[in-house]
Amino acid sequence: MTVPTVDADPGHAFSRYLQCLADADESAAVATARGLLEAGVPAERVLLELVAPAQAEVGERWARNEWSVAEEHAATHISERVVAAVAAYADPRPTRGRIVLACMDGEWHALPARLVAEVLRLRGWQVVFLGASVPAAHLVSYLHRYDAEAVALACALPMRLPHAHRMVEACRRSDVPVLVGGRGFGDDGRWARVLGVPWAPDAPAAADLVADERALRETPPARLDHLADDEYVSLVKRRGELIDSALADLRERVPSTAGYTAAQLDSTISDLGYIVDFLAAALYVDDAMLFTGFVEWLVEILVSRGVPAGAVGSTLAHYGQQLRDFPRAAAFLDRGRALVAGCRRRAADGCSTGRHIYLHHCKDSPAVGARGAVVTFTVTYAQRDGGATCLRLAGELDLGTAGELNSTIDRLVAEGRRELLLDLTDLTFCDSTGLAAFVRGDNLVAADGGWLRLTGATGPVARVLQVTGLAEVLRHGRDTADPAAPAAP
Repeated sequence: MTVPTVDADPGHAFSRYLQCLADADESAAVATARGLLEAGVPAERVLLELVAPAQAEVGERWARNEWSVAEEHAATHISERVVAAVAAYADPRPTRGRIVLACMDGEWHALPARLVAEVLRLRGWQVVFLGASVPAAHLVSYLHRYDAEAVALACALPMRLPHAHRMVEACRRSDVPVLVGGRGFGDDGRWARVLGVPWAPDAPAAADLVADERALRETPPARLDHLADDEYVSLVKRRGELIDSALADLRERVPSTAGYTAAQLDSTISDLGYIVDFLAAALYVDDAMLFTGFVEWLVEILVSRGVPAGAVGSTLAHYGQQLRDFPRAAAFLDRGRALVAGCRRRAADGCSTGRHIYLHHCKDSPAVGARGAVVTFTVTYAQRDGGATCLRLAGELDLGTAGELNSTIDRLVAEGRRELLLDLTDLTFCDSTGLAAFVRGDNLVAADGGWLRLTGATGPVARVLQVTGLAEVLRHGRDTADPAAPAAP
């Protein structure tokens, strides 16, 4: 690893930083950011003018099929570590109240929200970042236990808007002001206005908004009278039926699908489901642009991977036939088909649409480490004297591995175990998804009168617990008794 020479301009360092991500060179990426800090560049500028635009470019390269999912995740993994390094260097001390920040349930790309959390922290707020995919019930439970001056919710995918609205309303019933951000609300925040919730276009705007309590509480009513036609509710109820019929139609039209591998079949079913989900979200906010924007993105993604645009058009036609008694849905599908026809003509002329509405694909991917290698992560547990269950975590806890921890906690809770001690001695890395798993587990056991505690964290893991506020919330402490040696379950 060669540490690059860095001047005091994030723009000049951008290409070098992006190359560090391409090379999966974590040390050089951290050194690039740290060099800017040591040259006097404010930490907020490093986050917003170096890390954020680089991550946007990472998403674009994946969308153009220039980078694999593994490369995209490796780059994101490195950027998570760079953000942690910048936060550790700045080491701000809170002088203002507590802000809780979380990603919507089902939102797994937490880095943009993490950047907002760090900017708020740099502005003096005590920030508790709950990470990716936080269920609404667990967020509300958290708010009941810990006072917060505001809740900031991130949504990257417009198909989550109905869930976002329910999450906003649940927080408001707890009498906590709410603001939202992210591409999921539209580039100009138009869908946030439909839902009647304050929206911030970027991290500095979010920081200004949380400081203005009057603006947070003076929110216009939601504009959702169109939901009286029940199209949204009826479509959601028919989701499974629609996907099954579309798959059957596809198999009839394209006999080669009979030879799909399990992974190919799963991806196909997921894409059919995303079409229904984005259509439902468009019905919820009554905006065809939400659906056609997704269709345009989907066509570009699939065409870049060798799937003809006509395949999407045929599926939209099938859904249109199935939903002929749904006037708004049928109209949106017709617009989608017209857009696909236009994309096919441009493709025939050798042109690209030039737009990428959704920077991250919705599918899960294998767990990868900072250098693109498969990550080893293990959870073992054993009963301790006194009734608590000790879980020993080893390896890297991130987007690709947090599900294993969630499954283990779910299984233990189902067995009636309500007191969980997580030993992090052998945990070498934890990103925002891992933090979300801790919070999720804590809320799950607390709902039944139990508790979840953390012990043994060192190095970067201890630091991320401190800077996110979870060290205090989950009562992490090095003075906690050393857990008993676990055995295999």
